[in-house]
Amino acid sequence: MVDARTFVVGIADGSCSEDICWTFNASVWSKDKVFLAGDVLVFNYKPSVHNVVAVDEEGYKTCKASKNAVVYETGHDRIQLPEGGDSFFISTVASDCQRGMRIEASYV
Repeated sequence: MVDARTFVVGIADGSCSEDICWTFNASVWSKDKVFLAGDVLVFNYKPSVHNVVAVDEEGYKTCKASKNAVVYETGHDRIQLPEGGDSFFISTVASDCQRGMRIEASYV
């Protein structure tokens, strides 16, 4: 059995602080990563100016969340990836998503 891994979203070279890793151009961060169901994504950000919203692929592409989307707003969100396929996350605050605050967690 493989142990779940933990990924701090946005850390590429250790240069971000814990409070601002989920930031603009985060979509680049996930491009070279492959995730497994059970892995944990940690989103660190300032909750007064950003959020994390779980969306489907269409929501990811259009930067729009459905009315029943799960919204995280703690600033230190730990989200375990479910089984069943890729996961998508965006920030729905202002133009965050359009500015790159979105990631696709592609599974093997």
